[in-house]
Amino acid sequence: MSARRLNGLTLWGFPGGSEGGVAGAQELCRYASERGVRVLPRIDLNGSEGLFSEGDHAFNLRAWAKAHPELCALDKAGAVRSGTLCPEKIQNRQRYREGLQWLFQNVRVGGVSLELEPFFVCYSEDCKHARKMMGGRDPDYSKDLARFAAFVAEEVQKLDPKAWVTYSSGTGFDVDSIQSSAAGMMPVGQRAAFPPAFIQKIPEFALVQWELVPMLKAGIWPSPFKASGKHSIGSWSLGGRQAATRPEIYWRRMEDVTHHTISSNLEGLVASAERAPDNPATELNYLIFSELAFNPAADLDEVFRFKLSRLYVGEDAARRLSKILQLLEDETGMLASNYDEALGLAKQGAALSDRNGKERWTRLIEYIQALK
Repeated sequence: MSARRLNGLTLWGFPGGSEGGVAGAQELCRYASERGVRVLPRIDLNGSEGLFSEGDHAFNLRAWAKAHPELCALDKAGAVRSGTLCPEKIQNRQRYREGLQWLFQNVRVGGVSLELEPFFVCYSEDCKHARKMMGGRDPDYSKDLARFAAFVAEEVQKLDPKAWVTYSSGTGFDVDSIQSSAAGMMPVGQRAAFPPAFIQKIPEFALVQWELVPMLKAGIWPSPFKASGKHSIGSWSLGGRQAATRPEIYWRRMEDVTHHTISSNLEGLVASAERAPDNPATELNYLIFSELAFNPAADLDEVFRFKLSRLYVGEDAARRLSKILQLLEDETGMLASNYDEALGLAKQGAALSDRNGKERWTRLIEYIQALK
């Protein structure tokens, strides 16, 4: 990440109870910090996973929820939501506070990344009363997010004023995305607030993540709307573990997104990237993402000529690679019609390459053949 000028790494289940545990977490954070990369533990705000949710740890939130069913969240019928925590209970907030204190005192983290389970709403009497006191026309999910994210953000700032705090909004920032994400959570005939009010309840130093994938799929990118909040970043997937078995190539869509980030009031991008780069599509996605995230105006022809040509060996090979990617994807997604031409160019590239580039060309040919 340091070599690619990427500056923040979110990790789930950190520090974890295996593979080195605390000592391994300390070493990773030290190593990352020396190279300008912040490690951001992911904290799930309903306690179901994330910070201290793995292994035998004093602040394992899952273990805490299991041991204290009276502190768990309730569903709409009033039943206990096993393994999740009520965000309004004083004891739970104190547990988060103590866990954060331990984390910042023992591990050199660069901040935290906050997330509430999609459409999670707690129906305890405490939460219902808190939402009623908030008023407004935000959906209940956003109200629960706002209260607890604000609490955690303020606690983190006390521990380290320079730490990053980022949180997931669970929606895109355009009016259709806001209404769609609120569907089923609002009283009949009532629309969600636009712009959303919950942004104003969370400290403005926190980075709000807006989901870009729904906007791309709906064909409303670039959007005429601007992201709410003082500090906003865009979030999207480059092929996470929930993606299809065969990863897609995203270079054209990445270029389209990054070209309009600043005009959309976005200060950066975060990508879900859980695949190893042994697949050629994944490796190319990561490499091109790092170039465009650092410089949205990057000339990709130059990137192919001077950087990717080293991997695929030679400028002739790089030109073929550029053409192959143009044939396989446009701004709307992957294309099937150019399969034969793309495969033919890949075979030409493999024939021109020396042994240093042959392995990548072979993997690319196998990837294209699998697309059929």
